[in-house]
This record gives sequence, structure tokens and C-alpha cells, in this order.
Amino acid sequence: MATSDICFLFNAFSNSGKTTSLEQEFRYHVRIRWPDAKIIKTKPDEIFWSGLQNRLQGTDTIVACGGDGTVHHAGNLAVKLGAILGVIPIGSGNDFAHLLEIPHSLTKALDHLKTSGTRWIDLIKIDGDIQCYCLNTAGVGLDGLANHYTEIYKKKIGKAGYVAGALKAVFKSIGIEMALTIDEKKSGEKLLMVTACNGKREGGSFRVAPDASPDDGLIDLLRLRPMMLPALLIALPAFMLYGPTEVFSIERTRCKRLEIQCAQPVHIHVDGEYSDVKIRNVIFQIKPSALQVIA
Repeated sequence: MATSDICFLFNAFSNSGKTTSLEQEFRYHVRIRWPDAKIIKTKPDEIFWSGLQNRLQGTDTIVACGGDGTVHHAGNLAVKLGAILGVIPIGSGNDFAHLLEIPHSLTKALDHLKTSGTRWIDLIKIDGDIQCYCLNTAGVGLDGLANHYTEIYKKKIGKAGYVAGALKAVFKSIGIEMALTIDEKKSGEKLLMVTACNGKREGGSFRVAPDASPDDGLIDLLRLRPMMLPALLIALPAFMLYGPTEVFSIERTRCKRLEIQCAQPVHIHVDGEYSDVKIRNVIFQIKPSALQVIA
């Protein structure tokens, strides 16, 4: 890999701002391995990310240095530029890095980036009330609401905010009438959550789809039906430890396309982003081998 063809996007706001203390060490280790690499500090707004598309034209490799939100934006940018995506996991959840088995140590992750080959992975293309690509998971309902509260709590208590956000969402969630079209098969039902998975886990520890693969050309789909609050509270730890089990009112399937129409606006998350967004209509469609990653 030519050193002039790689750009590191460093998010100092990752992990509740704790990555700021890593910046000097990060720059030192990058310069040792890639003397001519570009290093750009990211900003938490869409204007910054849209401006990068012109700024990075011709760049072969884009490296997301942060958490899953940074990976989401960098991955979408890589698709638009036809670039390869690398990941240095210095965020709090790091679910996508876990999927690709990237080390969490800064120096080991940089060595992994330098010595590893590439592979192609699928993406979930999202249209409707929002438009983007999902690299890992996208959820409507309970996990979208959990992400909304997690973003609030993470600023105060760091990684523990994932659990706090999930608990708050459990108490606030209600079943929503949804019309689903799954690979042209239509149904209507009241649901707490619909999650489309390209990866295995979300929220740092919630194993939503333990058997999912990012290169099988399919979306792993979870539908969670309404449950009594005590049952949902009891089941939540099992979801973290074991993934969906028989204690859940969950239906799992695989598909290539899913359309959701909600009776009322509901929260959505895509790779842990869009915490303040609500949607009513959204389409998920698998795009096989859409992104080349270093893994």
C-alpha cells in the first residue's frame, strides 16, 4: 500500500472524548508506519463529512479511527469514493471492529492494518425517510430508542451508557403497528423492534444476530413482539450474554429486502448513528460485496 494513498480520519470525540488523550501517541505510531499519510481530525456534523468527498478524491484507503459512528460515516464515504476501508477501534462500542476481528490495542490495530489483506463485505442500502449504507446493524423501534438514550448517557458515564440507554428504552417502549414487506411477502403486526443485521452485535455487547455473516448476501432480520415489562427486563441480560433465545418473543429470518411502514414516527439507528431521527417509511436492501475492507 503506497503511503501517499492512505488517509486516517481521527475522531477525538469518540469514547466520550477520551480519545483526545490518544492523539499524540496515535500520530507518532502512524508516522512510523506511514510517513506520508494524511491525518484529518473529524467533526461531528454532516457538513464536515459531505465536504470530505471532494477533499479525498483519489485516495485509495480511508481509515476510520474512532467508534462505530466514525466507521459508519467513513464507510459511506469509502463507497462513494470507491476506496478501501480500514478501522482503528478507539471508540466505546467497536462492534464493527469486533466483527472483523480487529485488535483493540492501538499499536496492534495499526500493525494489523499494515499487514492484513482485504476482503469484500456486503452492505445494507437504506432508502426512504433516510438514505445511507449500513455496515453493521440498523434498528427501528426499541433499539433505535435505546440508541437515542445511549447517546445522552454516554456523555455522562461512558461505555456504561449502552446499558443505561437500553434500560431506559425498555421502560419507554411501546408496540408499534408496522406493515412489513419481506422479499415481497407482506404482513402487518405490532412490534417492539425490527433490526436488520449485517453484523453480529450492536451497542457494544448486545448479540442481536450471532450467526450473521457480512458476506453471505443476506440480511439477518429480527422482529421482537411486545412483551410484559418484567419479562423484558429479565430477558435483557440474556440478550447480552447469549443473543436471541427462546425467552424472547422474537422471530428471526433472512432476506434480501425489507420495507417497513410504521403507523407513527419511531426512532431508528444505523450503526449507532441518527439518534435523534424518527422515521415512518424505510427500505433495507442488501448490496453484496459493496465495500472492500482491510481485515
